[in-house]
Amino acid sequence: MSMSMKARLGALSVLLLVSPALATKVKIALVAPLSGPLGPIGESARLASELALQTMRAQLTKAGLEVTLVPIDEGNPTIAAQSARALVSDPEVLGVLGPTFSGTAMLVSDVLRPANLVMLSGAATATEITDRNYPNVNRVVARSDAQAAAMAEYLSQKTPHRKLMVISDATTYGNSLADDVETAAAVYKLNVVGRFNTTARIAFEDIVTAAKKQNPDVIYFSGGQEAGLALLRELRSANITSVFAGGSTFEDPSFIRTGQGLVKGVLYTTTFGPLNKFAAASAFSQRFKSAFNQNATIFSVFNYDATRVMLQALLDAKAGAGDTLSRADVSAAVRKVNIPGGLTGALSFNAKGDRQRAPLFVMRFSETTTLPEYLQIHIARPKAVK
Repeated sequence: MSMSMKARLGALSVLLLVSPALATKVKIALVAPLSGPLGPIGESARLASELALQTMRAQLTKAGLEVTLVPIDEGNPTIAAQSARALVSDPEVLGVLGPTFSGTAMLVSDVLRPANLVMLSGAATATEITDRNYPNVNRVVARSDAQAAAMAEYLSQKTPHRKLMVISDATTYGNSLADDVETAAAVYKLNVVGRFNTTARIAFEDIVTAAKKQNPDVIYFSGGQEAGLALLRELRSANITSVFAGGSTFEDPSFIRTGQGLVKGVLYTTTFGPLNKFAAASAFSQRFKSAFNQNATIFSVFNYDATRVMLQALLDAKAGAGDTLSRADVSAAVRKVNIPGGLTGALSFNAKGDRQRAPLFVMRFSETTTLPEYLQIHIARPKAVK
């Protein structure tokens, strides 16, 4: 064999080794609202996932992984669950990012569990999502029950307010969060002077009477934004000036729009705080703008981190599994990921799939503009898993 022939064969061998045809083909699905009024949220999440994939493409290729992102519209929870069944039937799908909303996340996770197809949400906060202890379900945002501690910490450390009245709308969510508020109040040495459950506006009378008698510094409402706004109107009509506070349901744009000037000074907690409060977000925003000619959103930031975790888990699983890469490998790898420098902070998970250190923000509707303004960040640490 001539030297030139050997050289050509050697070059061909190198090409075959790095040929995409020999790579393990992997699909990562993204379940997000891609149509309708919430479409921009889903689009910002999709672009963030694409950017994370671009950033880690060289590492993935070197590891023999050819990864494709498959967007799925979350607009209708039932249809999203049907789409999840199609994902389960596709053997190339090894991970699911999302869903965005807790209700959809519950439905989709039930579909994915039997197949041990890993799910990692960048937005869903309901405690039930991870409290079921599904081995394949995870999130990068704080749990809903962490909101109580965030508010109690703020009131204790940053205000003179110590007398607290707690109101629930008597829903499962409302009662659970109200219970958590009472527990957190005891930890932070706040005095709960009344606890009420209300399912109808007629019950506001008792609350107004009690508020006049007890004169609480803060009235915390746990429940939906419509009922919260109705109660706030009753309180202000009765000249009760106690600070009004609540959970993340108050960040619904309709709360500001419907309440108009009434919501001035209202406190609330949210997972999705100001973009500029994350140190690494500035450089990311510039990269995002350069890549897509669009401004990054807070949903972009969290979904970028979620995608990084998923892709790192793929790399880790591939390193351990060699040529055979299973859904079980990837699911187990997600729980073991430890990224110290995520955009939103360190990224690691407990045995339930909750993030070990998740940011939460205390916000207030401005007295002058009613626009949300940042007050304090709280790092939520989930309780030890029993």
